[in-house]
Amino acid sequence: DYLILLASQGSRDNAEKVAREAGLGPERHLVRVLPSPDDVKKAFQDSLEAMRALRARGFRPDEIVVDYTSGTKAMTAGVALAGVAFGCGTLKYITGERRGGIVQPGTEQFLSIPPAGILAVNGVQTAIELARHLRFDAANQLLENIREALLTEHDRDIKNSLAHLVSAYRA
Repeated sequence: DYLILLASQGSRDNAEKVAREAGLGPERHLVRVLPSPDDVKKAFQDSLEAMRALRARGFRPDEIVVDYTSGTKAMTAGVALAGVAFGCGTLKYITGERRGGIVQPGTEQFLSIPPAGILAVNGVQTAIELARHLRFDAANQLLENIREALLTEHDRDIKNSLAHLVSAYRA
């Protein structure tokens, strides 16, 4: 529906080419040039601004897909971290056989992860800290809102054990 491409000064022309080849006119895309492709903090901040711009256009965070396939390590880390912090629906990465840094046609594999899973793990850690500070009601409420399907078996065990412990202390 709408595409925002984060580019370095050196990749701006390539970003415009991607939008053109996708058939997206100026009303359906934006190329944002990052001031430094090696500044992860700035990439994170600019990525958040791009996501806020999408929200201002009426997109919910869970409708936003973050593709961090290309860019410098700082750029990809910044956009991925921003996607998690903003609660985007999916983080995507395209991998495959590469030649000259470019994935060869026919070898593409699309890998994705929902940031909600990362946030769920963070929620368990936050609940642990709340319990350590004797805030059992808050820890309980947080644990009740964590979807177990998003957790690994290890984190599910911690969540369930903590829920029992918090329940006992609340009683």
